[in-house]
Amino acid sequence: MAPYSGESRFFRPSLCGRQREDSAIDIYKLLDQLEALVDKSKRIPVTDNRLVNDRTFFDLTNQIRSSLPVEIESARETMRRAETIAENAAREAARKIEEAREQTERILTEARAAAEEMVSEHEITLQAQSRANDLVEAARSEGQEIRSGADAYALEVLNRIETMTAKIMSAVEAGRGQLRPGG
Repeated sequence: MAPYSGESRFFRPSLCGRQREDSAIDIYKLLDQLEALVDKSKRIPVTDNRLVNDRTFFDLTNQIRSSLPVEIESARETMRRAETIAENAAREAARKIEEAREQTERILTEARAAAEEMVSEHEITLQAQSRANDLVEAARSEGQEIRSGADAYALEVLNRIETMTAKIMSAVEAGRGQLRPGG
């Protein structure tokens, strides 16, 4: 039997208009009904063939076809939402990193200003230089901690997005596999 080409002499497009209002139709339920139709049909003796009520068969296949676009659109919408979440997370991570850089720069500027202010006499200069070095080192350390925290946050968000996207892709692939003939 050839795979479905998108055209059928039995397919009634009038059912397709119902796809939005009947979005609650469960494809699995329809497939179960189709299997039950075949199971309950009479066998033709000495063959593996069965007599199936073609009106019921085509009604079920039309309902399945009209339900598919809704399911596919739902998967597309899920993918769009995942992409939006990923973009938002990336922007948020970039914003946090930029904030950390700006804060580090402010701290370093303040430390340099404090160091220049303290330079006057020899003993005061030595103390000021030591204090300035401490401030610069503390600023660098704090800036590194802030950057590390922002990087860790960005990595965590991206890992969650990757996991969620993998689950979504797995669900989409599983759905496609179930919708393919013989799947």
